[in-house]
Amino acid sequence: PTLILNTQDSPPFQYHIQGMKGKVHGPVPDVIRVVCIEAKLNCILRLYEWKEAQELVQAGKAHGLFTIGWNAERAKSLHRSLPIIESEYGFFVRDEDPLDFQQVSDLDGYTVGVYGPSNTSRTLQTIHSVLKNRNMQIHIKETRDDKPLYKELSEGQGIQAVFANRDAGNAIINGL
Repeated sequence: PTLILNTQDSPPFQYHIQGMKGKVHGPVPDVIRVVCIEAKLNCILRLYEWKEAQELVQAGKAHGLFTIGWNAERAKSLHRSLPIIESEYGFFVRDEDPLDFQQVSDLDGYTVGVYGPSNTSRTLQTIHSVLKNRNMQIHIKETRDDKPLYKELSEGQGIQAVFANRDAGNAIINGL
């Protein structure tokens, strides 16, 4: 049997390598390939822009997605496997920023960049709602490409934090 799984370019989890078109690289695809061999499945792993990856699954042109944040909306149409990896979301700030994040009120007044629309941006919107209910606020800058957010943060211009997956954020920072 053939199993088609879609994903997005998201180092360090999975990524493409220039000149090696058609193959998805990284630790998560490596684990999936081993599982597929052991299960005697022909697994095809494909890398797309995130929106297209999801649309192809919804249209029945692929069987599933990998390396995604889980939420109630996705549970309506997808089955969740056992986790391959664990990661977490967090706030990236400049070294001189005094933010010692312990509770959402610590973010009052911050301008936060986030990739979206995404599970990450929806999580940040929840934090925004909590703050608003406490008469506090954050300003959210949502973009379709999060690399410029880290550059903006590094330059100390505009945003004061980036909200992202911890491992993906560290990979972007190391790449920049």
